[in-house]
Amino acid sequence: MTPGLDLASEDDRESALDEVLSFSRRFGEDTVSLCMHAAVPLGLTPELLHLIRHNFLHSLPRVAESDLLLSPLCRDVGGGFFQMRSSIRELLIFELRNDAEFGKTRLESIAALMLGFVDQQWTVKCDREFRSFLLAQRWTALAYIDPAEAARQLASALATDLQSPGDEIVAVAEIAQELSEPLQSQEDIVIYSAGISELRQGRTALAARFFDTLSSKSKPLIVGDVVLPAPQTLMKHSSSAESDGGQQKWADMSDISDALQDLESAFGDEPALQCELLEKSDSGKPIGHHGSFSVVFKARHADGRLITLRFFTHQRNELPERYKRITRHFNEVSRPDGLVDFQFLEQGLRLADGRRSPVMVLDWVEGKTLDRWLLSQFETTAGSEACTLMAERWRRLMGDLREKQIAHGDLQPMNIIVTPESELKLIDYDSMYVPSLEGLPTVERGVDQYQHPERDRHTTLSLEIDNFSAILIYLLILASEFDPIDLPALESTRLFLPDGEAPPPKTVEHSSIIRKLASSSSPAIASMVALLKRYHDGPIKAVPSLEGFIAFEWDEPDGGAERFRSRVMSQTNETTLGDALRQLESIHGVSIESSAKESKAVISEQFTGVELDTAIRILLGSTKHQASVNGVSVSLRGGNKIDLAQPVAILSDIHGNLEALDAVLTDIRARGIQQICCLGDSVGVGPNPGECIAVAMTFDAHVLGDFEQGTLFDPDGFDPICRQATFWTRAMMENEQVETTLQHSRWDFFGEMPRKLSFGDILFVHASPRDPTNEYVWPEDIYNQRKVERCFQTTKRICFMGHTGIPGIFTEELEYRSPEEVEYEYSLGPGKHLINVGSVGKPRDGDPRASYVILNGNHLTFRRIEYDLERTAAKIERTPELSDELAVELRRGAGRPGEGDDLQRSSEDQRSSEDQRSSEDLSSSELAKKKLDEMFRRNRPTDKGHSGPDWGTNDTRPIED
Repeated sequence: MTPGLDLASEDDRESALDEVLSFSRRFGEDTVSLCMHAAVPLGLTPELLHLIRHNFLHSLPRVAESDLLLSPLCRDVGGGFFQMRSSIRELLIFELRNDAEFGKTRLESIAALMLGFVDQQWTVKCDREFRSFLLAQRWTALAYIDPAEAARQLASALATDLQSPGDEIVAVAEIAQELSEPLQSQEDIVIYSAGISELRQGRTALAARFFDTLSSKSKPLIVGDVVLPAPQTLMKHSSSAESDGGQQKWADMSDISDALQDLESAFGDEPALQCELLEKSDSGKPIGHHGSFSVVFKARHADGRLITLRFFTHQRNELPERYKRITRHFNEVSRPDGLVDFQFLEQGLRLADGRRSPVMVLDWVEGKTLDRWLLSQFETTAGSEACTLMAERWRRLMGDLREKQIAHGDLQPMNIIVTPESELKLIDYDSMYVPSLEGLPTVERGVDQYQHPERDRHTTLSLEIDNFSAILIYLLILASEFDPIDLPALESTRLFLPDGEAPPPKTVEHSSIIRKLASSSSPAIASMVALLKRYHDGPIKAVPSLEGFIAFEWDEPDGGAERFRSRVMSQTNETTLGDALRQLESIHGVSIESSAKESKAVISEQFTGVELDTAIRILLGSTKHQASVNGVSVSLRGGNKIDLAQPVAILSDIHGNLEALDAVLTDIRARGIQQICCLGDSVGVGPNPGECIAVAMTFDAHVLGDFEQGTLFDPDGFDPICRQATFWTRAMMENEQVETTLQHSRWDFFGEMPRKLSFGDILFVHASPRDPTNEYVWPEDIYNQRKVERCFQTTKRICFMGHTGIPGIFTEELEYRSPEEVEYEYSLGPGKHLINVGSVGKPRDGDPRASYVILNGNHLTFRRIEYDLERTAAKIERTPELSDELAVELRRGAGRPGEGDDLQRSSEDQRSSEDQRSSEDLSSSELAKKKLDEMFRRNRPTDKGHSGPDWGTNDTRPIED
């Protein structure tokens, strides 16, 4: 252990030992072996833990994985990630290294597996938080296999992050310190990291103590081919930046916490700070909410107002002057209603050692952040109206700011609060623009997903800095009218990049939020996103204001949706749907189909106050609007209706398998069932797409699957085999010798499929309740609490789905039950359930028989049907455009996980610019392969009969959430 870096105290070690012994008594010594193996990575996901058990301790039951993740040995840190406490990791790794059966060789084998896992997943998942997790695992694995290379990569990351003011460098430094034991031969980088961490957090004296132990403080530290600044230079720069009359101005978290124990001493007689803190721990310590540069506390002022106290934890010496100019501008133009009142007190906080530190006092804003508000609206019957009205409020707020020459500078959902009165309030003004700040650099770059790709730390402040973000957020609000959008799952965080690897190019294809918007079930939203894409890929200066974007003439009749909107909105903000439809008819002479007229009358009787945008989109055909009227689905085209008082057969994923479909329909008829609902993918990878479509058109209801979407538009994200099958299906549909009207009706059938259907409290989708077309919900996702909980949040009571080809039942208690476990019969109780009906034409649960479900009241029956599988397989093998591998998978009832997934890229897509790795990555890949081959030859796990790593059932499945 590097001197001065003993991460665990004696008390910590004793506590860790007690916790491990307690775990052993509860779950057995064999499961402790899994703990020892799982301690090698710095962090865990359910998928990584599964691979470790699958490859090294295969005889352990799978439940051992959940036993570990849900035990006190691991803590859930959010986003599907888990961590062990340092003292527990240290103890378990010590035991693994000294175990007679495992030893150092097993530790290195696990590290080699981790490198393989990182190399494989790097091309699958683009989410930045996940990439940061993967980098930590790469550095950890290299620390055990090649310490010199691990030290070089850590040094490279430190060198890059020394140029930025954020917390990234602290995180990298903490990883280096956590790896001090395997990096004993590279102790200089560990000590240097510890010094940087203390220095960046304002603890200069502690930083100096670490730097003093280096061989030279005056010379740069050279690690491989990376040159790091001399510690003396860092200390000098820090002293210059922090000093003000010889005193450090900026407090760290411990300074602030200590000072707030005595508010009278901390705040003195400052009138704005006469308050009491409202949130405290059981021990009486104030509870703060942390951000990248600051921490905030909720307080009550002496006059009874709720206020926010914001303390800065990083050097931000430019802020006082900026806030003075912002305050001066607010006084000149009158503060817009969407901004909260504040005071910036440069000397507001008195620390225990007498130093002074800035405090920002703001009015407390009660409400939800925009991301939480949007998700909650999808679950309410008024959500559609509320979202369109909120989009209009956002438009007015952006117009008000622009009129008063103000730009926020960091627009993102976490900085937007929706009050209980549905008002919008913006918070966090560090990057704000007012005219007197024109041309100064931005303090923050903002969250990448909400910024134009040219926005960086060198971008200067201007009135146009919010344009791209304002448009994107406007579209997010509008799109949430049609589909739930789980923003936290789509957002990305800052990424730690190794030397030589440029940040991934910010193309539209790699912006998960824009991809999500582009897949909206509203073609109107999709058309607006197409324009946003052009602005995204063009120069930042070309992006118009939100008002300019909305004024763009869309492909509506007469280009007049905006003119109609302005004409009616000048009279009133709201009108009934019937009135809006009548006005639109009179203005544009638009002809309405009789079915639409009939439905219009029904909807008009049930709904009032529907915002005009909805009416415009309905009538102009921009969306196939589905409404739920008294628990019954009403469609403007009159289809997709089911009477849930009668039995209904629910099937999915026919995949052009006519033999399987015929067998299922025979079974349905034999049981006297009159209603059929299909959950998508009537076509896909089977040999009879045309015939299956013709049958599917007779069903009572049919939702859109990813293969219908891929056939209709483009199979983006499909693997090569599925992509080729989709192109062949499209060609078959276009060239089939049938009447033109029939051919057109088939394409219309695809184009009119809704992404979801709702009948009362029962939802029907292809994939998942929060992403109806694309997201996979696998049985093992019960270990991914965040993901499953969010699926249930967007489900009123019951959701039927397909997509995975694995039938089963998910409960709110995070339990999964297969049809075999419930003996193919299940009664739905009052709680929420997700029901996967399996696949008719391509099962993937190891049983090649066709699968479907019968819903009769609250009772479910899972059916498995034999069919002439060999006939279908022979057709596939006779069709050159369909891979023979599809026939092999059909026979064994299994497919490649991730098939057709929008995150599962083809080999060509995997070579896209974002996933091109530097020579460093390639060397890591080669090292992983070499080590894997070598170590599994010499240290073959005793309970597995293979000579290389087995990726099990997770080999290409992306890690979600």
